[in-house]
Amino acid sequence: MALRLALDLGSGATKMCLVRVATSASLPTVLAEREEELLLGHNVKSSRDGRIQPDVIEKLGGIIGTFVDEARAAAEVAGVPASCVSSVAIATAVYREAANGAAVLDDLRQRFGMRIMLVSQAEEGRLGFLTASLKWPSAVPRAPRLCCWDSGGASFQLSVGAAASEAAASSATNLTAVRPEMVFQGAWGASKAVHAMATVVKAPAAAGATTAVRSVQGIASPNPVAESEAAALVRHIRRSLEDAAVHDATQMATMRAMFARAIVSEKDASLALSPHGAGAAVSLPVVAIGGSTCAFNMCARA
Repeated sequence: MALRLALDLGSGATKMCLVRVATSASLPTVLAEREEELLLGHNVKSSRDGRIQPDVIEKLGGIIGTFVDEARAAAEVAGVPASCVSSVAIATAVYREAANGAAVLDDLRQRFGMRIMLVSQAEEGRLGFLTASLKWPSAVPRAPRLCCWDSGGASFQLSVGAAASEAAASSATNLTAVRPEMVFQGAWGASKAVHAMATVVKAPAAAGATTAVRSVQGIASPNPVAESEAAALVRHIRRSLEDAAVHDATQMATMRAMFARAIVSEKDASLALSPHGAGAAVSLPVVAIGGSTCAFNMCARA
């Protein structure tokens, strides 16, 4: 038996998942999973040099160190030798975009002796699609096609393709062949939305006054936010997405065509994870993925 610590170094949070691996072909058993919020994307956007700032890098190292210590403690309790404990991490949007993103990852590799992979946004979409296949609720019949909506801190992905069969979703070996047909790569995420609220909506409203935003753990926060300000942010994001669609018309047209083929009627397109959709046959179920600050969870709390 071996233990593996998997880390997701995201733009809005750092997540961990500790699993027990029995064989290379079987899916691992989850022993522990949690996340720590750290708005790196907002930190980079708020900086003058487009870099992840030193104090935030220090917090990031502390979070990863805590996760590594917890994995070692779990291994000791389980009687697993240190040689049978491995760690791997993926890094996403903020590390691709920050001027010092690659350097930060190199420092983390040296500090923790960990394999850290900087993945492309297309690969993020593929991994989200795999997650959607694995997280399919047992109460909902499997559909032939699936959409995964992955909402992150600095980007979002919409992945559409043939859903994995129940047999494929139960085998690590078979899952390697599961790939979406199309990944729409969106440029917005929770951290970027927070930054836009602080700098585009709040700051102009205060005529440039520095009191428009306050600092929370060294990161500018626009709270409290009025309903009218939230509506202004939605309009700003919508304009940005429309402009992006003009510049990437091919990708947008392809995605629209895929949805048109998959959805028979508007009422058939329901959220697979919604109680209203449980047990109902849908043409294109949507599995939503995101952390505690993503749009899906924030709406659920409202």
